[in-house]
Amino acid sequence: MRHLGVRTELRSRGAEFRRALELNPSYPQARAWYGLFFLQWVAGREREARDEVLRLLQLDPLSAYANVILSFSDVSSGRMSEAVDHARRGVELDPNSYLAYWSLMQALLSSAQYEEATEAAERGLAISGRHSWALATLVSIYAHGISPIKHSPPTANWRRAARVSTFNPPCSPPRRSHGKYGSSDRDGPASGY
Repeated sequence: MRHLGVRTELRSRGAEFRRALELNPSYPQARAWYGLFFLQWVAGREREARDEVLRLLQLDPLSAYANVILSFSDVSSGRMSEAVDHARRGVELDPNSYLAYWSLMQALLSSAQYEEATEAAERGLAISGRHSWALATLVSIYAHGISPIKHSPPTANWRRAARVSTFNPPCSPPRRSHGKYGSSDRDGPASGY
């Protein structure tokens, strides 16, 4: 029975996104979240998701955000060269956007372009400070054999990130600690998770 509830919940959320887009078809955040987060990552409907994020880019081809969302969609779908192209376009359109650099890091890392991914990570860290997503990506790059010694600016950040106990890379399941309630303390006693 639980699966039926999840499907009903998914249909309900999809209907809410579609209604928001009916009310304002050019709302970029709704279109991006509906396409990438809901359709592609949650519902697994890749073809529909692709159409939705392409519509987002058609609405505003000069939007760094639209290019970044399309880059994340491309990475998730295995279109690595397109992902890198869209991420580079996002950085070109907004060179001060941490999100654009993070998408470039992810696309380059996913396409095994580690040196360039490290450079993008360094620029992203310069913009964001010590954002955990940039640090997680940089640690992943270093795990592929790229030496942090060659790239001195983030080395201290990389070492600190390796010591942080609550560090969660993006898209990972929540950490489980065995605190007071036997699961993550933030879940409280009523949580079964």
